[in-house]
Amino acid sequence: MKKQKFLVSIITILLFFLILKESYAYFGVTKQSVSQSITTGKIIYDVIIDTNPNYIENNLAYFRVTVTNTKNGKTNPAPIKYQLTLQNDERSNGIFYYIDSEGNTSSETGEYLNTITSQEYIFSTKEESRVFKVYVKVPSGLKETVNFKINIKFKAL
Repeated sequence: MKKQKFLVSIITILLFFLILKESYAYFGVTKQSVSQSITTGKIIYDVIIDTNPNYIENNLAYFRVTVTNTKNGKTNPAPIKYQLTLQNDERSNGIFYYIDSEGNTSSETGEYLNTITSQEYIFSTKEESRVFKVYVKVPSGLKETVNFKINIKFKAL
């Protein structure tokens, strides 16, 4: 019994330090504005997920994710690094591909995947934003509703 309590205590402490080191955020399909605190201070950012049923290009549906380092006219006092991971929500069957506002893609070959992780990006202390145009399709080629989640990992530099 004491060994189990000790093990649970160690795991809890490790998780606590892991959470302090990196912050994660989850966003659904609506406009989100979040500011999180981490050990190095407060990270200022804003994320907007723009899903519009009329967003169709070459018979492919898409949505936009805009990430900015500004909120209420303020930016971060130090550069921040961030990375997006996009994946299906439970029981969803979508596959994804993105192009960011600088022309970077999720795959050099144009491959669609059920989970994609972006490269790491850096925001300086000046106002910046990046737009990700995320194309969505399903392997069957039929019309299906795709539910997804986006995780954004931030680190202060």
